[in-house]
Amino acid sequence: MRIWIDTDPALGHFEGDRPKDVDDAFVIVEALRDPEVEVAGISAVFGNAPVDVGVRIARELVSGVGGEAARVPVVRGAARAGSESEGFGCDDAVRGMAEALREGPLSLVAIGPLTNVAALIQHFPDEAANVERCVVVAGRSPGREFRLHGAGGIPDFNFECDPHAGAVLMHSAVPVVSVGFEVTSQVVLTRAHLEEARERSALARKLADGAIPWLVWWTGVFPKDGGFHPWDSAALAALRHPEWFASDERGWQLGAGPDGTPWLEMGAELPGKRSAYCHGFAPGGAEAFVAHVADAIR
Repeated sequence: MRIWIDTDPALGHFEGDRPKDVDDAFVIVEALRDPEVEVAGISAVFGNAPVDVGVRIARELVSGVGGEAARVPVVRGAARAGSESEGFGCDDAVRGMAEALREGPLSLVAIGPLTNVAALIQHFPDEAANVERCVVVAGRSPGREFRLHGAGGIPDFNFECDPHAGAVLMHSAVPVVSVGFEVTSQVVLTRAHLEEARERSALARKLADGAIPWLVWWTGVFPKDGGFHPWDSAALAALRHPEWFASDERGWQLGAGPDGTPWLEMGAELPGKRSAYCHGFAPGGAEAFVAHVADAIR
């Protein structure tokens, strides 16, 4: 399986005293360590961290895996959202994805804001036609607010960072697989998972030590969770192990939340191109997924 990872890694990054989300880092390591996956490249995008921070973190992870993985290119993408009036810039990330697609088909694992992906579609439509599927951590059932244990206000972060880019992707011919909040809110990685993993290697220690502040912050906000959600790992898992998930084909529309926030709504009754929407786990899938992510920290 040949993939390109478009990501906003933030392992170990803080905004003030608040740690930022860490699960992009887990995906990078999982993919690089998977013998059945060829990572053609990694591009960074703004989101959980400034894009230059993301580039640095991704390169540190690639170096930490070592071996053949150390040759995987890490390129800089968009530092901010695009717009309908100005479109999207053509940068190293966009050119890198286009070159990789000229060499053959691949799947995009789009686990950050969708700006780089939209720029690829805008600047290199012929190459974008070679995308087998684009897996996104975005989208919701119509009208569904994201809530955990009765608390709302949880954003569809990747989509909301650049709604115009999300619309460009959904209007395009690129096949989309959505693996978002509805499925990954059902599972968590716990401190026990991280403590067990951190003794396996120096890289595992880096991942665990970087993730613990995020886990502490997240469980402080949502104490009933007992851990943090490996949102982005589900994007890779949907490619490698689709049998773990329950999904259906849905159309889409751009809606708005109660406060006017743009929503990417996906429903069987909606118009627009049909896309695969993962809404839950198949029997045994949740357990297999969590065990896989925990084991990949090594």
